[in-house]
Formats: sequence, C-alpha cells, structure tokens
Amino acid sequence: MAVPFKEGHFIRCLFPFTSHPDDPAPVEHIGYCLGVVERKPDGLVVAVYTTTTQRLANQPKAKGVAEFSAEQSLALGQRKPFSLDLRKVAFLPCTPEFFPALGDPGCGIVGHRAPERLREVIRRLAKEAHEGKLVRTVGPLRPRS
Repeated sequence: MAVPFKEGHFIRCLFPFTSHPDDPAPVEHIGYCLGVVERKPDGLVVAVYTTTTQRLANQPKAKGVAEFSAEQSLALGQRKPFSLDLRKVAFLPCTPEFFPALGDPGCGIVGHRAPERLREVIRRLAKEAHEGKLVRTVGPLRPRS
C-alpha cells in the first residue's frame, strides 16, 4: 500500500508516549508529517508532535519548538493555535495500528498541507533540533543506537 501522507500534512495518529515508545498511544493525536519512506510491507511515516497547549507569556520559547498563532493555524486548516515540537519525533509504520483513520476518506489528514516555504522552515528547524541533540525518538521503526 502506498503511503497516503506527504511532508507537510497534519495527520491523525496514535503518537507513542515516551514511556511506551513502541506502542500506539491510547488516544488519537494530530501529528505533523515530516516525511515518508515507501517500503514493504508498510511505509514509514516520520511525524513530529503537535500540541495546542500554549506556553505562558513569561516563559522563554524552547529551542526546537515552532509556534503558530490562531491566524496561522486557521490558514493551515487547524482550529486552534498550536506548536510543533520538533524535539519529539516518531518513526511509525503506515498501518491502522498507528493511523486508525487510514481506511476513511481523507485517511486522517486534517486541514491543509503546509506550503513549501513553511515546510522548508520546518525542515531547517528539525535539522537544528537534531544537530543540537534535542531530539527524542519514539515508534517501533525509530533508529536504535
């Protein structure tokens, strides 16, 4: 099966918790698709964590986190302001176990695909987070050291 997601899609998934890094989470979450790899039997989806929890005004912005205002969020088809936490990266098989809406129309894609210019910025931020050794990986297909 071909992976229906592309870089820049917001996708419904069972993003694993750090405490159980190989298991689907018990609740669905929206992730941001950082990339896909077509492979057999299932594709690999690399996703980053999103959160609608906003930092307090007196807290400094964390490295590796991209924040989106209400206006920016609406432009991407999201209902609330949110942040991408590029420090939390999941390597997931493209299966219903991690993507329960795969069989639904739209396959669990939420909102609009990020435009190329924004995808470029997010790629740069993800690279900086990786180079700064800020990244924690989860998912059964994550690189193991």
